[in-house]
Amino acid sequence: MCGGIDLELETVKVFLKVDFDDDDEYISLLIDVATEYIISAVGYCDYSIARMRLLALVLIMEMYEKREFTTESLSQQNLSQKARYTVRSIISQLQIEGDKHDRCKKIH
Repeated sequence: MCGGIDLELETVKVFLKVDFDDDDEYISLLIDVATEYIISAVGYCDYSIARMRLLALVLIMEMYEKREFTTESLSQQNLSQKARYTVRSIISQLQIEGDKHDRCKKIH
C-alpha cells in the first residue's frame, strides 16, 4: 500500500498486456519492489498521484520485460532510454514537490 492506495495486480497486468495468471506472484513481487524503490528514491509513496502510479508502472514494466530481480538492477544503465528519461524526470519532480510539502508542514 502506498499512500493508502494499492497498485492493483489487475491494473499492472493490463499495463503489461498480460492476460494469463502464471506470473501473478512475480508481478505482485515487482509491485512491492517498485514501491520500495519509489520510497527510497523520493522519500515517500502515494499512488493517488498519477505520476507516482506511472513511475511504478514503468519500473515494473522494465523489471518484468528484462526479468531483473532487484532495485539495484534498475540503475540508469539498465533502463531503456525512454524509461530512463521518464523515471529520472518523475523522480525529480516528486522529490521537489515532497520537499515543498515538508517545508509547508514545518511552517504550519
